[in-house]
Amino acid sequence: MNKKLCLSIVISLICMPKSFASDAIVDAINEAKVSGEIKSLYFSQDFSDSSGKQTSSIWTNGGEFKLVSGDFHGFSLSSSLQVVDVTWRDDVDDAYKTSMSADGAVLSEAYLSYDFSNANTRVHLGRRYLAMPLLGGSSAQSVTESYEAYLITDRSLPQTVIVAGKIDRYQARTDFKSTTPFTQAKADAKGKPGEFLDIGEYGMYSLYMSNTSIANTNVQVHLVETQGIAFMGYADMFYQFDTRFKPYIGGQYYKTVYHDNTLGQDSDMLGLKLGVELIDNLDLFTGYNKTNDNGKVLHGLGNNAYANFTTTTKTSGDTGFEAGSNSLQLGVAYQIYSVKVKYRWTNFNPLDEEGGMTEHTLNLSYQFESLKQVSAMMDYSVMTFDNDARSMTDLRTKLIYRF
Repeated sequence: MNKKLCLSIVISLICMPKSFASDAIVDAINEAKVSGEIKSLYFSQDFSDSSGKQTSSIWTNGGEFKLVSGDFHGFSLSSSLQVVDVTWRDDVDDAYKTSMSADGAVLSEAYLSYDFSNANTRVHLGRRYLAMPLLGGSSAQSVTESYEAYLITDRSLPQTVIVAGKIDRYQARTDFKSTTPFTQAKADAKGKPGEFLDIGEYGMYSLYMSNTSIANTNVQVHLVETQGIAFMGYADMFYQFDTRFKPYIGGQYYKTVYHDNTLGQDSDMLGLKLGVELIDNLDLFTGYNKTNDNGKVLHGLGNNAYANFTTTTKTSGDTGFEAGSNSLQLGVAYQIYSVKVKYRWTNFNPLDEEGGMTEHTLNLSYQFESLKQVSAMMDYSVMTFDNDARSMTDLRTKLIYRF
């Protein structure tokens, strides 16, 4: 966070009339809220006999503890501490080196917020989680990714949200993780949670907008500029028909313009998605993505920055962003009482025939009825590559207690 800005805020608070400031600070402390979660995760990967790799597995335990202060004349403070213990690991081939093997703690959120008096505009300064099409930190594994950002959110326009600002640094899941071309892995990585690393030389500039002013229609646009690296653009639109079976149709567009030709060739990707609800809580859907032959499209920064219509659990559908890739997904989702089930069949065909694959994804989740704060999840994926040596299965189980 900008040190001069922080200093000016602190000075202004100190200079307030003593009784006025102290009463307000006490109220802000008394209104503080504590929340978080404790989670136990077990992941395992099994590779084909011809891959030359051994079965890998890992068990981690940890959690997250959040503290949000009350309001102090429009100001508030928020923080989130993540703690991970790698309880057991059998990973000779380092399959989890950049994703799960993070032993330690990291202060992933520490930001100051200010709400303007019109209640429609808020400023955030500091470390925080983000959830936008091109900037999204995933919480699906041991460590949730985070960003150091300076953002302003405005809701003044009817049924419209605008978020604009700068993102300077990014925190990956582990300190071994490289998010080239945006950040580089640490040379002295030791298997700890990711540290906040600079994004390029100048950071990222981001502009996001969503609008629901047209009946049954939702529109999103997200533009991200990283000087010297690339420009990324994203847009989507969904329309739900007001008829039986609640059918919907969606379209999306990705654009990548590289500022450095050595990083890749400019390219784009189109997507189409259709879905219906046959009966209560039974949904059928299909998605399709087509990437330009010129080069790979950048999905964004963060493992939750996969808005593609052929996203999956294990690979996130990353192959669909490769040059010339055609991706098709067929899926079904059903909820019965406290159990949710989703199955997706996804086929990827990039220009590089060695990278072609079919991914089967099964997601199960159960919300305990007697213990509302406890949930259990299981994800099972089967990847069958055209190059059989890469074929594998992936199992993920999670037990989470939220408070």
